[in-house]
Amino acid sequence: APDIVRLELARDNHRRELRRIVGARALVNPTTDRHLFPWRRLAATLGADHKAVQRWHRQGIDMIVAALKRQDA
Repeated sequence: APDIVRLELARDNHRRELRRIVGARALVNPTTDRHLFPWRRLAATLGADHKAVQRWHRQGIDMIVAALKRQDA
Protein backbone atom coordinates (compact mmCIF):
# COMPACT_ATOMS: atom_id res chain seq x y z
CA ALA A 1 0.00 0.00 0.00
CA PRO A 2 2.78 2.57 0.69
CA ASP A 3 4.00 2.24 -2.92
CA ILE A 4 0.53 3.09 -4.22
CA VAL A 5 0.35 6.15 -1.97
CA ARG A 6 3.79 7.28 -3.16
CA LEU A 7 2.73 6.82 -6.79
CA GLU A 8 -0.45 8.85 -6.21
CA LEU A 9 1.54 11.66 -4.58
CA ALA A 10 4.01 11.73 -7.46
CA ARG A 11 1.17 11.91 -9.98
CA ASP A 12 -0.51 14.73 -8.03
CA ASN A 13 2.76 16.67 -7.85
CA HIS A 14 3.29 16.23 -11.60
CA ARG A 15 -0.23 17.49 -12.34
CA ARG A 16 0.36 20.46 -10.03
CA GLU A 17 3.56 21.34 -11.92
CA LEU A 18 1.74 21.10 -15.25
CA ARG A 19 -0.94 23.47 -13.95
CA ARG A 20 1.72 25.92 -12.76
CA ILE A 21 3.42 25.91 -16.17
CA VAL A 22 0.14 26.42 -18.06
CA GLY A 23 -0.84 29.19 -15.65
CA ALA A 24 2.49 30.98 -15.97
CA ARG A 25 2.35 30.86 -19.76
CA ALA A 26 -1.19 32.25 -19.70
CA LEU A 27 0.07 35.51 -18.19
CA VAL A 28 0.53 38.08 -20.97
CA ASN A 29 1.41 41.76 -20.75
CA PRO A 30 -1.66 43.59 -22.10
CA THR A 31 0.31 46.44 -23.67
CA THR A 32 3.03 44.40 -25.38
CA ASP A 33 1.18 41.07 -25.86
CA ARG A 34 4.33 39.29 -24.70
CA HIS A 35 4.35 36.38 -22.28
CA LEU A 36 5.52 37.36 -18.80
CA PHE A 37 7.35 34.02 -18.52
CA PRO A 38 9.31 33.03 -21.63
CA TRP A 39 10.10 29.33 -22.07
CA ARG A 40 13.73 29.74 -21.04
CA ARG A 41 12.89 31.65 -17.84
CA LEU A 42 10.35 28.99 -16.86
CA ALA A 43 12.97 26.34 -17.60
CA ALA A 44 15.56 28.09 -15.44
CA THR A 45 13.04 28.42 -12.61
CA LEU A 46 12.17 24.74 -12.78
CA GLY A 47 15.75 23.60 -13.39
CA ALA A 48 14.83 21.97 -16.70
CA ASP A 49 15.43 22.31 -20.42
CA HIS A 50 13.14 24.76 -22.24
CA LYS A 51 12.08 22.02 -24.66
CA ALA A 52 10.97 19.88 -21.71
CA VAL A 53 8.93 22.79 -20.35
CA GLN A 54 7.26 23.19 -23.76
CA ARG A 55 6.44 19.47 -23.75
CA TRP A 56 5.03 19.71 -20.20
CA HIS A 57 2.94 22.71 -21.23
CA ARG A 58 1.47 20.67 -24.08
CA GLN A 59 0.70 17.84 -21.63
CA GLY A 60 -1.01 20.33 -19.32
CA ILE A 61 -3.14 21.68 -22.17
CA ASP A 62 -4.01 18.11 -23.21
CA MET A 63 -5.04 17.39 -19.61
CA ILE A 64 -7.34 20.44 -19.58
CA VAL A 65 -8.88 19.53 -22.95
CA ALA A 66 -9.51 15.95 -21.81
CA ALA A 67 -11.26 17.20 -18.67
CA LEU A 68 -13.43 19.55 -20.71
CA LYS A 69 -14.37 16.74 -23.08
CA ARG A 70 -15.33 14.51 -20.14
CA GLN A 71 -17.48 17.34 -18.80
CA ASP A 72 -19.34 17.62 -22.13
CA ALA A 73 -20.04 13.89 -22.38
